[in-house]
Amino acid sequence: MAIIQRPQPRIRQVTTAHLTQTMSLLELSRAEMNEWLNSSLASNPALEVVEPETCPSCHRPLYQSGPCPVCHPAKEEPIVFLSTPPARRQSVEEMDNLPEPAQPETLADHLMSQIGPELSDEERPIAAYLLARLDDNGLMPEPPLESARFLHVSPTAVEKVLRMIQRCDPPGVGALSTVEALLIQIDTLAETGAVPAGVREIVAGHLEELAHGEFAAIAKALRLSRAAVETAAHFIKVNLTPYPGRTYFRNGPARTESDPELYREAEMTFRVQPNNPTGPLVVEVYAPLAGRVRVNPEFRLMVRTLTGEEREKWNEKVEEALLIDKCLRQSQNTMMRLAAALAEEQRAFILGSDRESKPLTRAELAKRLDVHESTVSRAVSNKRAALPSGRIVPIARFFDRSLSVRDMVRTIVSDESKALSDTEIVSLLEKEGVHIARRTVAKYRAMEGILPMSLRRSQHSHARATT
Repeated sequence: MAIIQRPQPRIRQVTTAHLTQTMSLLELSRAEMNEWLNSSLASNPALEVVEPETCPSCHRPLYQSGPCPVCHPAKEEPIVFLSTPPARRQSVEEMDNLPEPAQPETLADHLMSQIGPELSDEERPIAAYLLARLDDNGLMPEPPLESARFLHVSPTAVEKVLRMIQRCDPPGVGALSTVEALLIQIDTLAETGAVPAGVREIVAGHLEELAHGEFAAIAKALRLSRAAVETAAHFIKVNLTPYPGRTYFRNGPARTESDPELYREAEMTFRVQPNNPTGPLVVEVYAPLAGRVRVNPEFRLMVRTLTGEEREKWNEKVEEALLIDKCLRQSQNTMMRLAAALAEEQRAFILGSDRESKPLTRAELAKRLDVHESTVSRAVSNKRAALPSGRIVPIARFFDRSLSVRDMVRTIVSDESKALSDTEIVSLLEKEGVHIARRTVAKYRAMEGILPMSLRRSQHSHARATT
């Protein structure tokens, strides 16, 4: 009985190792996968890279078995196949001439772009110094007097520039404390909409009681009803942050992810068929290496001729290589199935703009692919796709349910003749059949890098004055 049960733990161990390895590979980007495979090839002689077979008609490398998917496509399904990474197709000279990828905009750059036109020549060095002093939370760690002493300028000049920074987007950046950051945000929100009674008073003097949920004590001190305090507390929780710098770093990538120069490498490319633009999309899923990874057959035969400890030692390398080969194939198959599903579900978005994005969740796609939701999350993590328009976007963008509405907000603001408040934008969206709260508009506006109404009004006034 004991003999019969012995193989079972090993079966579970191998299955667990296979699953763990596959999930780990799914999380890697193409560049990370390339690095990992090269390391595995260098350390394991049982692994090798061979040139894939080519299609006799189009001479395209065939990484998977079966007929060429391009020459013999399915009639109604997207054409999905593994392909050689684009960088491997280019000569050394062509690669040397490629431009360096653009760097994401820093918080200091973002703030300077807003206040730059209003600064005098004397104020620019002050602004540069203050922006460089901001900590990771967007707060100013030193008082204006200390900055003025270091710069050898008057405290009044420093305070003037600091106030300009504090009114930028995100509001509250440059505040000397978290409380001041909250109060600045309240003033900004008050310009675009109503702020509930008691919000400023709670922030100014009762944050500790608020943190402990002592609503009755706050209500008594401010002579407000408990319901009013609860309303104010909810407003503070939803609309304010003591660390405004984190708001930028959380929302910043959304402002740059559509920049085709920001991410030069993509895991897959979507395109239309040249002779059939209305037909199924063509999707190239890039292999991590310019070749097919496999277990070296000659090495396997050599290991079989060994005995004792030598055979056991090198047989472990063969088993490791077999596991890598199997897991790599499975992860690539998952990526190809994911690409095919996205090509069908998000065709309008792929060929059009953000406005055509279809609401799609990872759970819905996981159900369609008959995999766990975490598998889809790993497959899209830190990966990008190239669209026919030339944009390179994170694959996670295919699951952003707010894209179409954010595009509408962006269009409304770009077409405005005067700065519109968030409440006015809500009204315009309702006419288009979109019903969202004002705070959601404020959130989407921040994600798109659109300034608050007060700052946009200043820009409009400045533009009219210069013309």
